[in-house]
Amino acid sequence: MSGHGTVPGYEDVLDTGTPGRVRLWSGVAVVAVLALIGWTLRSSPPGPEAAPIAAVTTPQVAPTVPDRKPEAADRVGEFAFADDRSGYLVQYRCSEVRPDGSCPRRLFATDDGGRTWDSRGFLPTYADSFSPVLVVSERELVLIDSAAVASLARSIDGGRNWVRLPVSRGAPAPAPPGSTVIQEFPQACYATACPPTAVWIDVDSQTLHPLPVQPPSGAGAFLRAVSTSTDGELVASTATVTTARISMSSDGGRRWTEVVLDVPLDTGDVLLDVRAKPAGNGRAYAFVQVQVGVRDGTGIDVMHGFRTDDAGATWTGLGWEPTSVNWFPQAVVAGELITTDAAGRVLLSSGGGTTWRPVYGAPTNSWIRQIVPDGPILLTAFDDSGGESHHLSLHGRAWTLLRLLD
Repeated sequence: MSGHGTVPGYEDVLDTGTPGRVRLWSGVAVVAVLALIGWTLRSSPPGPEAAPIAAVTTPQVAPTVPDRKPEAADRVGEFAFADDRSGYLVQYRCSEVRPDGSCPRRLFATDDGGRTWDSRGFLPTYADSFSPVLVVSERELVLIDSAAVASLARSIDGGRNWVRLPVSRGAPAPAPPGSTVIQEFPQACYATACPPTAVWIDVDSQTLHPLPVQPPSGAGAFLRAVSTSTDGELVASTATVTTARISMSSDGGRRWTEVVLDVPLDTGDVLLDVRAKPAGNGRAYAFVQVQVGVRDGTGIDVMHGFRTDDAGATWTGLGWEPTSVNWFPQAVVAGELITTDAAGRVLLSSGGGTTWRPVYGAPTNSWIRQIVPDGPILLTAFDDSGGESHHLSLHGRAWTLLRLLD
């Protein structure tokens, strides 16, 4: 893999990936859904005041002290990089929770690939719900109001100062490479009755553009978010209880190729979900979760994997053994997949997603997140007491512990 050395004694399982990768990471992040921790202060009710008794000494009783309020953990939410060195992440400061239960968000920046992080202060309160984070350059970044898609917050000094700008609506236009495609949901409408619209925002002009052609969607199917590769390929998925459809576009959404995946289903099996990830250069992956054994009561979830190398025209099953992959693979690097197993070990694929090997030296009891294919990967590890630590990797092999200091 170009640009990164191979760990001595470690077989490079990523060499089977697609060649000629384009390393553009600007403009992608996702909402991290965080659990806010509530608490109640408990104290003993005061008893009636006793009248003093002369010439009698009583033991001193320590005053009742309310139980100490448990401290909520700070968490890492959105993150995005402009290149291998410059990036930003958002920390949810739940240890400083507000009276309404929300966590303030503090922005951190790195210019050395994540080894050190500099605090840029708290994000403006009006942007509490704004996400994703789009990194335009080393110093320019944007927070999108993806709920209403009516405004954005923009900084041109590395997140130190922000200005809120309105977003106008423009004509349909193809999404350029490096853009972020989000879903605009109709107000007060069910997704199956009024499906969302795939849109992207031109940050320079603060203009929202729907894709020229929306991804195909089967009747009653729910459209998954459109995922974008670094070279501009788009992939979307829809599912019913019996059908998994994948749509792929190589021209920014002008034309779509749709395929119904050949998912092995026995009588009574239920298709639970389907997701897809582009890997660039015509390659993409699709993952289908099926519940099997419903009729006989065994009821286990099985993950099926598929891959295309011709921009979605044909899809090949990856031949995963039942329960060998427990959840949807979370990352793509150099055309290969990265996931975690049931024990929280990090696994890397080879052979175009057909085989898996553990990443030695990676923290265990963990889960991983990646915002854009071929972008940085964030690993969250959990200790025996429930504490969390966060680790960053630019290529899925070596991991850097995040130290976020005020």
